Amino acid sequence: MSPKPRRRAVRRAVEKFGASERFACKIIGQNRSAFRKTKPDPGFEETRLRSALHAIAIKHPAWGGGKPAGTCSPRSGLDWRSTTNAYAGSGARKASSVNPRRGKKRRTGPGAGEQKRLTADYPMHVVSFDFQSDVTSCRRHIRFFNVIDEYTRTALAIIARRSFTASDVVAVLEFQ
Repeated sequence: MSPKPRRRAVRRAVEKFGASERFACKIIGQNRSAFRKTKPDPGFEETRLRSALHAIAIKHPAWGGGKPAGTCSPRSGLDWRSTTNAYAGSGARKASSVNPRRGKKRRTGPGAGEQKRLTADYPMHVVSFDFQSDVTSCRRHIRFFNVIDEYTRTALAIIARRSFTASDVVAVLEFQ
């Protein structure tokens, strides 16, 4: 839950049940300083700058974020130093057709071009496995081979050994 609904819940608890602000914040999980903090008023210049950036973004949707900020020069009478903050809060980013950069998608298997990741629809549909390593008190390595059912999130096998061969792993996976 975001801070705004939490603030509302704390206010309601204080008004309706007569709880103290400190107790209501503790129960709801809201930080008291965040509860008391209000959104600052942007002021006349900031509002004017945001509306100008929004108009530029609607007129030139492919420009993105840097060029509209660059057009708000000191000669235009706008505070051009704060344009990046104003652009972020003006809603102009929504009007812009330039999408923000996305992270790289990981492949799902050999030659997986447009395929989506496999999601489990029923038990034993998708099984994942992983290795974990640790060091014992006598400073010897120990490895764990974990097999997990993705649908139920239960551990199907946890095997501890000093080392695993490929045939050991295949034997465990075939047994499942």
